[in-house]
Amino acid sequence: MELFLPSVFLMLVVCIFTMLFIPKLSPFVIAIIATVFIGLTAYDHYALFSNEYKIMTWADSIKQFAPTIIILLVIVLTGIYLMYIFTIGKGVANLPMPPASIPPPDTATNVVTEAIGNGLVAAGAPVNNAYMNAAESMVSKIA
Repeated sequence: MELFLPSVFLMLVVCIFTMLFIPKLSPFVIAIIATVFIGLTAYDHYALFSNEYKIMTWADSIKQFAPTIIILLVIVLTGIYLMYIFTIGKGVANLPMPPASIPPPDTATNVVTEAIGNGLVAAGAPVNNAYMNAAESMVSKIA
């Protein structure tokens, strides 16, 4: 019972932390935290079980099947790739591209952002037209 209650308490604290603080973090910070914890877990796991990794022998008995496994894997992946190539563009919905929504330049807070906004608005129309023309020509060639 002495080992069970601290584990339950720790799990409760982690759940509360997860529900209260993790949603407020950005995805980039969460990805960094997850990467650090995966690295620490891998290091701790290898440190704990390094002797067992050195003496394991089950991999020696499966080495004889490696060429067959690789050949089957290549065949399966080639089949998946061929199915992807021959079915691409079939049944894909022709959805129009939405126009770029850039706020008007007069809502800018200073001269620099207003100049950037004016440049984006001036360049936005040709870019949007180019995207639409390219998308329409690709769809017409496929269909």
